[in-house]
Amino acid sequence: MKKVLLLLLVVTALALTALTACRGNENNEPTPTATPAVATTPTPQPPQNNNVGTGEDDERQQFDDIDEFRIPPGHPLNMLEDAMTRFPQHGDNGLPHVQGTIYQRGIVEPSPWQGVIGGALFSMSQVDGFVADVLGTAGGLIEMNEFDQFGEGGVWTVSHDMASRSITITQHYDVNWHDGVPLTLYDLYFTLHVMAHPDHKGPRHFRTGNTSDIVGIWEYNAQEADRIEGLVLSNNNRALTIYFDEFAPTIMYFGVWTSPMPAHLFSPYYPDNVAEMIDSPYVRETPIGWGPFKFVHAEPGESYLLTRNEDYVWGVPHIETKVIRRISGDMVADAMVAGEFDSVSFRALDFPYHMEPENWRYFGSPGRASQSHYAFRMGWWCFETNQNVSEMLNDPADPSSGYRVHDMMRPEAYAIRKAMALAIDWLTITQVRYNGLNFPAGSYLPIRHRPLMDLSVPMFPYDPAEANRVLDEAGFTNRDSEGYRTWLDGSRMDLIWAMAESPTAEWYYMALTQAWGDVGIRVSLWQGMFHDIWTIWDAMDFDDDGDEVHFWSGGWQHGANPANSMWSREEFENASRHNSPELDAILARVNSMDAWDMDFLMEAMSDLQWYMYNTIFYFPSTWGVALTAVNNRVANWDTRITTLTRDYGWHTIRLTADQPVRG
Repeated sequence: MKKVLLLLLVVTALALTALTACRGNENNEPTPTATPAVATTPTPQPPQNNNVGTGEDDERQQFDDIDEFRIPPGHPLNMLEDAMTRFPQHGDNGLPHVQGTIYQRGIVEPSPWQGVIGGALFSMSQVDGFVADVLGTAGGLIEMNEFDQFGEGGVWTVSHDMASRSITITQHYDVNWHDGVPLTLYDLYFTLHVMAHPDHKGPRHFRTGNTSDIVGIWEYNAQEADRIEGLVLSNNNRALTIYFDEFAPTIMYFGVWTSPMPAHLFSPYYPDNVAEMIDSPYVRETPIGWGPFKFVHAEPGESYLLTRNEDYVWGVPHIETKVIRRISGDMVADAMVAGEFDSVSFRALDFPYHMEPENWRYFGSPGRASQSHYAFRMGWWCFETNQNVSEMLNDPADPSSGYRVHDMMRPEAYAIRKAMALAIDWLTITQVRYNGLNFPAGSYLPIRHRPLMDLSVPMFPYDPAEANRVLDEAGFTNRDSEGYRTWLDGSRMDLIWAMAESPTAEWYYMALTQAWGDVGIRVSLWQGMFHDIWTIWDAMDFDDDGDEVHFWSGGWQHGANPANSMWSREEFENASRHNSPELDAILARVNSMDAWDMDFLMEAMSDLQWYMYNTIFYFPSTWGVALTAVNNRVANWDTRITTLTRDYGWHTIRLTADQPVRG
């Protein structure tokens, strides 16, 4: 994205002026976490026998009791569980692997991908993430337990010590990068220094999550120190202790960055040329990781050729060569019938036409991290302060020009946002389009955070009469000659929707604009057309362009941390740019030491969900079962979330025929 790539130049240029072009709801001051108290030099503490990742019995029982007590009959969570019974999560035909075969993997994506696969710091693409996972450039060294916390059984494990406000990451297995250089916790130590360096470019930065609470990280970012004080290596770089100013339980939900980059390759850029890392050959052209496959070649935006890693920590993969190719979702069914792929995501809308395929099987997994939703335009990203803000100067060159807010932030616009949420019949849409595999979302939180959901927080049931009442009560009673409501001042209201191109985009656009039109809200496509997701995201930087967009839709992958980055003032991925002191305070409670008390955490998470309901800066639309079509020649496929990587992974999958089976 061009603005991300030019971030340093923009910030530098702004810093040379006294102009404050943007500000938050009340002021443009940094949040309190920007100035942590200066800590004394930390002393490494021995790992304590209190690793949350083990899922201790009392905590496990606490979560189980919450689930059993709080899920009412007919809730979408029950719909999901019922749907999951239709599909296996593991399958093995028992046949031996055929040597010399090539695994053909399809990735569903309508637009060419960015190809940033050589470092998780530099990529936001889910597609690039799939490839990075296989290469081992995007983490995977720490296992995740069933509660999405640091788990046991990985290359690294994490223990925590309340007394010293620290975690210790310990390396248990010898691992090499693909070029044979040993991978150690120094690589993570180095990565965190890159991440917090003021010249670092890229969407992944230190200001969000618990990484921002590391002792000394803000002083290092301000170049008041040459290292991050709260990072202490020991045991020949096989242990890294991280000390925090604020020690919250969200740290254990992968709240701190744990994806290393190969320090031996990127260290020549550090510290003087950090800004050039994103353009280095190790990011796109010759990336290396530690995973089961190594990079060989790429056709930019279209395909990757990978070869197996003979030195993989969990064992040499059976598969020798892997090809990953991009395919449009509407072509998947025909491609699977023709035997073009060994595995690919399968659309629910095609499922009724291929319910009993001859040459492949379906495997299901709950879409635990993904959630589709609609985000309203509630602010801007300010490159001057690296924050989401609520106001922007009308003329950035003229401090006297006054600040503006977006249409969707007008006080009366709350009624519009609420009416739009009430006007959509998601139950009928999911039944018609997704054949029982998708459902209306049952919470503002993704499925992965089910234990933290407050199911007393209502969603927005289909109620066009209530939508009309809300709009009328707010004063939107005037209609234009076409029957659409106007703004309160009588001016034309035309809400602009930025929507990504997809095989179902036209159907969705027609269905939803009709529903909104039925309650008097005119909605039009941004620039009169569908766009690829990167064009939309580039405009949704929301600093000085894309002002005409009122909302956009998409599916987001939520991180394991329940204090989700999608809602933070400091998070570039905040889809709506919404920010407020009240939301800051709620997230601060979730990220506080008090939240180690489960009752306190549940109350704070409940307040977060009620805040989202009462504010409606975005609304979730659907959950669903993620289907993967797997060719009959593939053996030992597993989608169970509790399976350890060392026991199942790309190294254990077998191909039991020369070519994919044709239908």
